[in-house]
Amino acid sequence: MLDADRVFLNDEFNLVFKNHMMAVDALLYAGVNAKEFAARHVRMLEPGLTEAEAIARAETGEGARFQATMFAKIFGEFVAAVEDFGALCSAIRHRGILNRYFKSGVGEVGGFFDHVLHNPSEGLGSLLNLPDLASIKPRVTPELFANVSVDYAEIPKAGRWPFTIPSSSSGS
Repeated sequence: MLDADRVFLNDEFNLVFKNHMMAVDALLYAGVNAKEFAARHVRMLEPGLTEAEAIARAETGEGARFQATMFAKIFGEFVAAVEDFGALCSAIRHRGILNRYFKSGVGEVGGFFDHVLHNPSEGLGSLLNLPDLASIKPRVTPELFANVSVDYAEIPKAGRWPFTIPSSSSGS
């Protein structure tokens, strides 16, 4: 794996996917406290209102509209996370992680998910076009090969990817 791809994958998890999770947490908080946030919004639109007037307006439907907006934004975060995940999986499948990810379009992401839907019994290794262990062994150190072997055995059981990508001394 190229060092640039390794750095990208770590950043992808820590920035992009965590960003979606944090955004949803903030939107949920705002939705739960809809009247308070709706009153704050009403006062921004109409600065002359007192706090009591803004709260009263929020209680007559503005809070519900605010909650509906937060729900729509949460759904948007879900869609964005699915698209990001599909782009990442497609990039891994085609072996151009950094470059392919940034150049991927809706069609490529849709194509990847269509492939998943039409091949429900395909294993993760095949789905992502991962090399088999025999082809990896001569290209890495014994220590790295041992780590990769454990990952290949454990990842399907866990149902998720490891959160850090081990670095190699070869840079590829």
